[in-house]
Amino acid sequence: MTKRDDESVELEREVVRELRL
Repeated sequence: MTKRDDESVELEREVVRELRL
């Protein structure tokens, strides 16, 4: 996985947490 993929995954996780909250 490239660094960009890791960053995108982290951003997606943050968004999902906000949506769940």
